[in-house]
Amino acid sequence: ERTRLVRVDNKHKSIIHGQIDQLFPGFLTHSKSGIKPFSKACVELMCCKNFGPQLFLKSTSKLNFKTIKKAGFQEPAKVQLKLAELAAKCLDLTKDEPDVINMRRQRLQKQLQLFKVRQECIEYEEQVMANLLQKTPYALFTSITGAGIVTVSAIAGEIGDPLNWISSDRTASYAGVIPKQKQSGGSQKQAVVTTPPKAANKYLKNALMTIVRVTKKHEHPSYRSIGIVHPLKAHFEKISLRDGASYTATAKKLIRIMNAMLKDETIYLPDIKKTTPESYAQWIEAGTTKMLEKWSKAGILPSEENYLGKWLKNKDK
Repeated sequence: ERTRLVRVDNKHKSIIHGQIDQLFPGFLTHSKSGIKPFSKACVELMCCKNFGPQLFLKSTSKLNFKTIKKAGFQEPAKVQLKLAELAAKCLDLTKDEPDVINMRRQRLQKQLQLFKVRQECIEYEEQVMANLLQKTPYALFTSITGAGIVTVSAIAGEIGDPLNWISSDRTASYAGVIPKQKQSGGSQKQAVVTTPPKAANKYLKNALMTIVRVTKKHEHPSYRSIGIVHPLKAHFEKISLRDGASYTATAKKLIRIMNAMLKDETIYLPDIKKTTPESYAQWIEAGTTKMLEKWSKAGILPSEENYLGKWLKNKDK
C-alpha cells in the first residue's frame, strides 16, 4: 500500500511543482530559494493564503519573518532574505490578472490539502511497517549501513518467515542479482553467461539495490574511531577495481550477510579476523547506537517484546 501511495505522491508533486512555477517561479528549486522542496516547512509556507512573490518581497518585514518562522524553518532570517531576492526577480514573470492569480492560489490550496492527507497515509503505513518489523529478527537488518526501516520491511515482506529462508544462492536468484548460465554442447563446452532472469522479484531486488547504492557511499558509524571499512563497502570497492559487476556482486554478499544475521540474531558485524577485541567492541556499540536512532524516529524503543531489546540483552554475552 505504501508503494502505491508513494508512486501517486511523486506524480502529484509534479503537478504541484507546475502550479508553483506559475505563482512563484523558482520557489521549489533549492539553489534559488534555499528551501528543501516538499519538506514540512516548505508545504506550510505554500499553504499561505496569499502565496506568491508579493508576499515575500520585503526582506525586513516582521510579518514575513513570523510567517516563515511559524512554518518551521530553523533559520527564518536566512530563508526570508533568500526568498526576497528570488521574489524581486519573479515579479515581471507573474503579471497575470488578479482573478487568474486567485484562481491559481485556490487550486494550489486544494492540491496541498490532498497532498497533506496522502502524507499522513504514508506516515501511517510506515508506522505499521515499523510496528510489525520490530517483532521479527529482520529488525536487526537496520544496523546495516544504508538499511532503513522501510527498505528492510520490503525485504522481510518479500522473503517471508525467516525460519523458511532458503539458501543465499537461491535467494539471490529469486531477487535477480545473479546472471543465468546456459549450458549446451556437452560439459566440455564453456557455459554462456546471460542477463539476470526477468521473472525475478523486482521488489526484493529494488530493496537490495537501494541498500547497495547507499552503503557504497557511507562508512560504518564506528569508522572514525577504529578506521575499519565495513564489509559491504570494501566488497563494492574491491569488485569495482577489477571492473566487475559491483552492484550485483555486493547485493549477493548482502544476502549472505543477512542470512547469517538471521541465523545468529545479530546486528551487522565486521570480519572478526580483521579486528581487535577493542575495535570489535567499539563497532558493536556504534552500530547498536545508530540502529536504535533509526528506531527512535519511529517512536520505538527496545523492550522485551521486540528484537531490539533481545539484542541489547544478548550483545554482551
